[in-house]
Amino acid sequence: QGKKREIMAAIRNKRLKNTLDEYIEGILSGEIPSSEWVRLAANRHVNDLERNDLLFDWKPLIEFNQFMRTLPLVEDHTGKPFKMLPWQVFCAASILCWKYKEDKSKRFKTSLLQIGRGAGKTTFAAGLCLFHIGKIRDRECLLLANSAPQAAIALRKAKSMVYQLGLRQNVEATDSHTWVEDFDGHGTKIRARTYDINTCKNSILKVLPSVEARLDGYSPNFAVVDECFSASTRAMCKLWTAQTKRDTGAHILHIGTPGNKVSPAYELRDMLCRELQGDEVTGGDQIWGALYEANPDEPEKFGTDESFIQANPGAIHGRPTLKALKQHYDSSQASELSKREFYRDCLCVQLEGDTNWVSLESFDKCAKTSLKIEDLIDYPCCFGLDLSRTFDSSSLSIAFSLPDKVAIWNWSWVCIERAEELEQAKRCPVRRWIVDKTLLAFDGRAIRHDIIIEKTKELARKLDCRCIGFDPYAAQRLAQELEAEGLPARGVRQGVLTMSPMLEEFQNLIESGKLVHNGNEFLRHNIASARVRPDSSGNVKILRNAGNSPGAMPGFTDAAVSATIAIGLLFEEVEKNSVYEDTGLTIL
Repeated sequence: QGKKREIMAAIRNKRLKNTLDEYIEGILSGEIPSSEWVRLAANRHVNDLERNDLLFDWKPLIEFNQFMRTLPLVEDHTGKPFKMLPWQVFCAASILCWKYKEDKSKRFKTSLLQIGRGAGKTTFAAGLCLFHIGKIRDRECLLLANSAPQAAIALRKAKSMVYQLGLRQNVEATDSHTWVEDFDGHGTKIRARTYDINTCKNSILKVLPSVEARLDGYSPNFAVVDECFSASTRAMCKLWTAQTKRDTGAHILHIGTPGNKVSPAYELRDMLCRELQGDEVTGGDQIWGALYEANPDEPEKFGTDESFIQANPGAIHGRPTLKALKQHYDSSQASELSKREFYRDCLCVQLEGDTNWVSLESFDKCAKTSLKIEDLIDYPCCFGLDLSRTFDSSSLSIAFSLPDKVAIWNWSWVCIERAEELEQAKRCPVRRWIVDKTLLAFDGRAIRHDIIIEKTKELARKLDCRCIGFDPYAAQRLAQELEAEGLPARGVRQGVLTMSPMLEEFQNLIESGKLVHNGNEFLRHNIASARVRPDSSGNVKILRNAGNSPGAMPGFTDAAVSATIAIGLLFEEVEKNSVYEDTGLTIL
């Protein structure tokens, strides 16, 4: 029996090596559809095998493969053994096996995996975490994401694998592993105590939100940053800094699909791309990554099997199936929003200027820099107000009904003493905008609602104002003062049922070219930063960037909200046919 096990293990190891070699060969030959960046990663692998200073050690990959074979798959494939797909073998080999020949230290301390949703990246990452906490003593692993619930998705998959194996306290699961659950009452930890003859290992897997204050003092041996492109803080940079100073085998794996283009993950992506292109400025040996994506320069192929496989390499093996991807693609063509979401989530293509609800290219085409507020005073209009309390901008937008277009004009305010803080938090040139008068600034650190209200009343008296819309939350004084002046005011709640129709009108104006604006850079920034997410009925609203809302952007969105209110009210209050007679609504 012992001899038979050895023979079977040798056969499996041979198959594993063949899988890796055949996958890389298929990528380089073009037999397997892949992106430019995956081809460069495969080519780098082949070239590095010839380097005298590097060692490719098969042992960690063989151990990992043996470990993964003991784990069951979850969700749609629950209970089936975890047999790694070729792309997973390539990723695991690159992360685990490359070492420096001189001291056998680990080569890559950071890696980035970009791949389509549903490809199995989170399950794969959960397996890597379990492998690390079960293999080495006193190992600390972290699962990070924009929020603890998001990070807990990978933990739940790890827990599911553990449960299906029947791994319970004091129950042997493999020859030398005993797993103990320790969830601190919140399901936020898995603790693995592994006992064998020679060692006593006490390792732990923790879930944490990617928030700087929560990561102080952490220097994990292994970490996974889930949905890294949606990160809205620079917390992960603390881990990068900590890892690059360590000489051990510590590693951080970033996984995700394209999202927030000002996320620190895009800095990592840029560094990776430069390394793959041979740029020695970045160090050349610090980062590994595979960027699975359809070719953004060939949009005519976005509905083909080739593009599906480029972003979802497991589709060749039915995970996900090409049929399911094709059906999803066909249904996504019904609206601009769903189309862009499919391109981003399933093809890993984020079109230039993609905000997930409108095209910035279309918005820029609506600019008329010669436009002046004096040119608009004779046209009927509606106001939109979005007032902040403390750390943000406050915004007033006015939408004017022109004979064949809608014009939008915006004023926005911040506190001058908080300009530097805002610049760091929002990652945009707040102080330059103040100097340029693109942003108006209050002295001190408090938003002066009284000044904004007076400005609103002054403009309402001068213009043909049909309605002033505002968020009724924390705006009692505004409502009272507008009512006292006899001005037409209306509270506009920020829920999806109210905001969704208004966003549809805003999107329709931009995409049809029937919006005109003066090229206000701050308003453009807000449009770019605004992201929307549909509910189960397809209704949408702009995600607020405060806090850790999944998918929210770090930039300002207040001007986008106020402009949406103004345009939505204009559509309701002013005769519709002058603007909309030639086009229907775009249903999101």
